[in-house]
Amino acid sequence: MSLKRGALIILEGVDRSGKSTQCKKLVQTLHNQGEKIHLMRFPDRTTETGKLIDGYLSQKFELEDHAVHLLFSVNRWEAVPKITELVKSGTTVIIDRYAYSGVAFTAAKPVISRQSNNRTLSSPCQDRNLYQSFDLMSGCNKCQLHILRCVVGGTDHVTATDKPFDLRSSASCHSHR
Repeated sequence: MSLKRGALIILEGVDRSGKSTQCKKLVQTLHNQGEKIHLMRFPDRTTETGKLIDGYLSQKFELEDHAVHLLFSVNRWEAVPKITELVKSGTTVIIDRYAYSGVAFTAAKPVISRQSNNRTLSSPCQDRNLYQSFDLMSGCNKCQLHILRCVVGGTDHVTATDKPFDLRSSASCHSHR
């Protein structure tokens, strides 16, 4: 007798685009249909690596960009045995943010080579990868984020922050040069 394999479903998207909400709705819907479901989100701040990531994200300390990339990658790799076992046992695993978010955040760092992103992508192959999108301006209004858009040397830069910009200062734009 062979056991039915579970699915691996990943929701990716920018911060505050509704990934967590959609994950919860998907978990509830599939649970109501009688599916075995397990929800995970990354970074997983409960592991030792995740605790380091939490400290970095909470601005308790700074890390070099390469180290940050590797910590996030290790955090996902820590979960591979659990993900694999759950899927093999017939449980559908839904993940709120995974490898492609890591690739996007790493690629946004100019000092990190895109070559390093290839190592992240050899984790378990998902059955579905869903990208959550939203209107930047309405999303930022909802989250009370402030947007600064500037063009430097023909390149468009968009920055979102929870702190208002001092528009008399062009320091934010000059940092992109």
